[in-house]
Amino acid sequence: MKQLTSRQAGILIFFSVIALKAVVLPAIIFFLAGAGGYITIIFSLIFDFGLLLIYLWVMKNNPDKTFPQILEDAFGKTFSKIVCAIVFVYFMLKTFLIMKSVFNFFTKAVYDNMDWVYYIISTVFFLFFAINKPLRAFGRTAEVIFWIIFISINVILIITSFTMDLTTLLPLFPNGSVPIVDTGIKSAFGFGDYTILLFFMGNIKWEANTSKKIIIYAITAIGTIINFYIVFLCNFGYSVVNQNLAIADLSLYLDLSVTVSRLEWIAVFAWTMTLIIQMIMYAYCAKESLNQILPKKIQKISPFVVLLICGGVYLIISISIQVLLGFIFSYPVSIAAMIVQVLLPLLLAIAVIIKKRKENKYVSYTAKTTI
Repeated sequence: MKQLTSRQAGILIFFSVIALKAVVLPAIIFFLAGAGGYITIIFSLIFDFGLLLIYLWVMKNNPDKTFPQILEDAFGKTFSKIVCAIVFVYFMLKTFLIMKSVFNFFTKAVYDNMDWVYYIISTVFFLFFAINKPLRAFGRTAEVIFWIIFISINVILIITSFTMDLTTLLPLFPNGSVPIVDTGIKSAFGFGDYTILLFFMGNIKWEANTSKKIIIYAITAIGTIINFYIVFLCNFGYSVVNQNLAIADLSLYLDLSVTVSRLEWIAVFAWTMTLIIQMIMYAYCAKESLNQILPKKIQKISPFVVLLICGGVYLIISISIQVLLGFIFSYPVSIAAMIVQVLLPLLLAIAVIIKKRKENKYVSYTAKTTI
């Protein structure tokens, strides 16, 4: 039975696109690329959107097959397991990053003091409960809170747009195009938002307008993020690199009127929900990829393995958000992430083409033998 509707899949994609891009990523991108950082965001999102179209083409041609099945049909079981192992590592790193980002967000924007150990223990228990739920539960939850989050974010963007200084956007390439491209490469791990579609494959009720619905939500998310980065830069100017919690800084530290000041916390709360949902989705994807590697008899231990790694690593190695970000956005990790993000949809597309050729050869051979 299919677990997600087209709308639910689109909303989960929306959350995936916006989640991390309005917390620590803006300060990093503007630090690396200067005032032209918003151009990096635009080109990176367009590049990612191209990968989304490949995923949708693959899913349209194989609406009932999971991504390991598609790879296995074309390249064999061993190759499929190797890819799943790479995907597992990729999503574990994503889970690490967002767990630390959520903690950093809570301690800086929500709570005055928060114990790291208690946070990890409570988060691990929460994630264990969440990732054992089916995709259907994530889809329904996303539907319920979508409009709350969407309206909250856009209200704060509208309010803060009145204090914008549009001259900050010029010149378009203040330091040339090299920093823009270089930043796009270094920040690759902050993108690749559509890789969660790997685990939607075979689980979406595929209809005539499914691709259209998902694309609409993706474009809405892209527009929201681009708008956010422009508003963010035009309000803070060159001090944007010092704002490590972008959405909280934008909503809490602007000179807003008393009549709208209470709306600030609505936006902060809404973005907190997107971070938590995305943390669950990444942990779920890591669990599902591990399921594809382990024998069926012991697949029940995969949630324990994922959360033991998540909680254990953080409790044993006390690492700051700065150190983690330095590792995540280093060239080796960024290039590896980019290869994974680009290679996965291309491999799936090649697998579909190989399968079609095999089927055509079989039909042709059958026709000849029949004659």
